Amino acid sequence: MRRALLAALVAGLLAAATPATAPRAVSLVVVIVVDQLPAGKLEQVESRLSGGLRRFLKEGRRYTRCEHAHAATETAPGHATLLSGLYPSHNGIVANDWHDVTAHRDVYCAASASGGEGAAGPRNHDGTRAATADQLDGENLADLMKRFDPKSRVWSVAGKDRSAVLTAGHHPDGVFWFSQKTGGFTANPAVVRELPSWGAEFWAADLAATKLYRRLPDQWTYALRGDWGPDDVATESPTYSRVSPHPLMAAAPGAGADDTAAARARRIFTSPWVDWLTLQLAGRILERAGLGDDASPDLLIVGLSGADAVGHSYGPDSQEYLDVLIHLDGWLGDFMDAARRRGPVLFALSADHGVLPLPERVPGARRIPDQELPARLEKAAAARWSGRGAGPFIEAFNGTDVYLDRRALDRAGLTPAEAAEALKADLSSWPEVARVYTAADLSKEPAPSDDLYVTLYRNRYRAGRSGDLSLQPCEKCLITSRSEGTSHGSPYDYDRDVPMILLGPGLRAGRDDAECRTVDLAPTLAAWLGLAFSDRRDGRPLPSALPVDSAPPGK
Repeated sequence: MRRALLAALVAGLLAAATPATAPRAVSLVVVIVVDQLPAGKLEQVESRLSGGLRRFLKEGRRYTRCEHAHAATETAPGHATLLSGLYPSHNGIVANDWHDVTAHRDVYCAASASGGEGAAGPRNHDGTRAATADQLDGENLADLMKRFDPKSRVWSVAGKDRSAVLTAGHHPDGVFWFSQKTGGFTANPAVVRELPSWGAEFWAADLAATKLYRRLPDQWTYALRGDWGPDDVATESPTYSRVSPHPLMAAAPGAGADDTAAARARRIFTSPWVDWLTLQLAGRILERAGLGDDASPDLLIVGLSGADAVGHSYGPDSQEYLDVLIHLDGWLGDFMDAARRRGPVLFALSADHGVLPLPERVPGARRIPDQELPARLEKAAAARWSGRGAGPFIEAFNGTDVYLDRRALDRAGLTPAEAAEALKADLSSWPEVARVYTAADLSKEPAPSDDLYVTLYRNRYRAGRSGDLSLQPCEKCLITSRSEGTSHGSPYDYDRDVPMILLGPGLRAGRDDAECRTVDLAPTLAAWLGLAFSDRRDGRPLPSALPVDSAPPGK
């Protein structure tokens, strides 16, 4: 599989933009991104499904070998890649956060480029820092559709701000996301000047009093599925209880119970119900924005974040995670019915990344505290250069990226490249580190390497945003600040492999074992609409994803 993947990567890098095919009879494209959905998980729970997820499995074209062909398996890079057809190295979204060694500050992936930090910066309607697509480079599918036909409408709604804004491109009509400050939805006034009256209950000041929010239960409960595993695992997060019932609209009883709006919002976010609210708003947008009601094709992106929040807390094999998928299946079916009533729809479903199960439940896996790593590396740097000037030499340790302090290096008479090469030798001896890449290793421009992991890390490297050193953790090693729960972010299959399913008129249903990368989604959807990107994409249209009656000549 690795050899085939590398061949596909080479083809994608060398290919020019694919010519457009004939326009498709589709009035609406709906892209559904499930945050943290490993490949094979839907098939694992298929017998329990009867709604929208089962419809995708039974009626859609399922790409069973789809992968993120980059090492940045986080929310922001995953979403940006899906809708742009570009790797993080080209769309600029290399992580959820990165460090700016010139300004000496961290940069959020959805931060505004207009300047202003803290209270001085631009704000969203809920008073939080403004979320924008300013950090996203180049044109994505939404931008392409707008450029080709300005009458095309682009709307996006998600549980997370970065999921919503980084998929909607630079000229959306509306972008909304769940606010963990208020428990409602919010937007950036630069995009949505005034929150529309037709969604008043989604951003009301007293959400608990609205009819919509009164439909949420006081507790999240579920019946135990005995064949799925225990409901109480020692390294599940205890924050909202390790067992059913979990507090939701009502705080857990006892001393210190927090029933503020923000506390309630955090509980909703760590439950299936954040997805119910997201789909409710998506359905309202379908109706009130008139999507799919004219000859100009429209785009709606729906980012479902419940599986990620629950998966981080309880793991993807938990009773809680299973319950998220069962709830989502029913709610998604209702939403898909509503979308289809508006005309011919092309649906796409994928995920931004997978996840490592709770390490304690995986043979050979390890949980590695990350708090000590920066200090260990600083100690190694000081041992090398203590006589050449005062440190600290490590300015930031962001995830698995190391950023060196240029001021300390100048005092020591070192270039960043020299220092990185020296520290690479130290890091390579650490048992939790499989490999180390310097910026020089990843910025070389010959033909793509035949080394899979070098290729994956090159596809996430961007000068000025990526670190001076990138660490590849050992396989099944979870480097984390938490003693419970789990996460993602590695270059291994369990984090990179995700579903890709297309469902639309004239599209052959069934299993497809062809090589597929998430960067192929945007060019494929563009081809359905008779469009092509004007510049080179890392992805290419999937031939088998074209309608039955519109295969390219000779196929």
